[in-house]
Amino acid sequence: MRAEPWRALGGLDENYFMYVEDVDLCKRVWDRGLKCAYLPHIRYLHLGGYSSARFSEQVRGLGIYIRHHMKGVRRLLSWGILCGGMAW
Repeated sequence: MRAEPWRALGGLDENYFMYVEDVDLCKRVWDRGLKCAYLPHIRYLHLGGYSSARFSEQVRGLGIYIRHHMKGVRRLLSWGILCGGMAW
């Protein structure tokens, strides 16, 4: 990302610990009429491993995203999906 839009958007939102901050940035890019690329064919291997202890941080990040970007029925549905997924 070029420096000018990065500065205008304020970079990554520090309210997110580690998860969903990239999705939030892309949403803010999109809301400003700029383009954000999603490249689903690119694969990588994360050698750092995964800890289920981080699950609560992922849920917290999704909650922040929902509060920032969802309104009305979409917000209620998103909370329902998030809570239902946690229960499952």
